[in-house]
Amino acid sequence: MAAFAGLAAVSLLHRVEIAFALEAQISTELGRGVMSTVAGSLFSLMVLVSSAVLVAVQLASSQLTPRIVAQIYRDPFRKFALSSFAFTFTFAVGAMVRIENSVPLLTTYVASYGFLFNLALFLFFIDGIGKALRPSFVLRRLALNGRKVVQDVYPFELTAENSVRPPPLVIEETTLRVVTNDQDGVLIAFDDDWRTGNQEQEIIDTTIPPTNNKESAIVRDLAPGNYTAVVRGKNNTTGIAVVEVYALQ
Repeated sequence: MAAFAGLAAVSLLHRVEIAFALEAQISTELGRGVMSTVAGSLFSLMVLVSSAVLVAVQLASSQLTPRIVAQIYRDPFRKFALSSFAFTFTFAVGAMVRIENSVPLLTTYVASYGFLFNLALFLFFIDGIGKALRPSFVLRRLALNGRKVVQDVYPFELTAENSVRPPPLVIEETTLRVVTNDQDGVLIAFDDDWRTGNQEQEIIDTTIPPTNNKESAIVRDLAPGNYTAVVRGKNNTTGIAVVEVYALQ
């Protein structure tokens, strides 16, 4: 968007300069040289900034946290700085190709002072990146973001008037599956209500049977490997469930 805005701005200024005959008292060669210098410098500046920020963010994300990437690129000032670099670059390129028999006055001033403005902006940009990648600053920002998320999820503070929370929903009836990860998720055991299955006596003999007849339990000899226990609410009910695994002797 900034690049298109730069081209639109130089086109608009060019029309104004033609209408009011605004020309700079310099040669066309000097005018093209100024615009070429501005465009080349801004292009080098954009490449330098993009490469340096990318490397710095990658190093910081690997050493601290990947969430730092969003913090760096969502900052409004950094968005404005990068947009300003792109705007001035395309403005200078558009102005350079419009220099023929004379040098436009307003376009030359905007490009020249825009270049100086972007140099100052670059210094603030680098200083901001250095501060934003400090571990103390990163931890502070993550803490603030985490607090905001908690406040969004739990907007009410616990006070004397608001200290009672509804108890969490516990799944009353579950099904239990055991699958093996070494064989692409093959189902090797399943249970619904532990007393209605064919392992009731085996489960009782473990001396730790479930206290609720609607709970699920499985006794199984497992070879060394990777396994997954899947517990689900019966009839697609949702809530909190606990899976316990015991090594029986």
